[in-house]
Amino acid sequence: MKYKTIFIIAFILYLIFGLTYIFFPVFVMSNFDTETTTLAKQFITRWWGVALLGLGTTLIFALKAAPDSIGLRSICIGHFVHFAAGFFLSIANNIWAS
Repeated sequence: MKYKTIFIIAFILYLIFGLTYIFFPVFVMSNFDTETTTLAKQFITRWWGVALLGLGTTLIFALKAAPDSIGLRSICIGHFVHFAAGFFLSIANNIWAS
């Protein structure tokens, strides 16, 4: 699969989740079993949505990069670290929560 296809798919996912975090923070927080939805928690949730939109934007602007450029390589490594850390934190959360 080409990196451009992966970037476009990832951008669409970032866009969907980012906009959901921004416009529906109470719904997002209900998925994380938060009992109270204070304004501060909604604000933090919206900031995570903005962060996701920022990550998606880096992918869209990287579409025209040369396949062997150092910039594209650094974006790929950065996103891999982001996904790997999120994956291991999700596993750790499931282990510690039980």
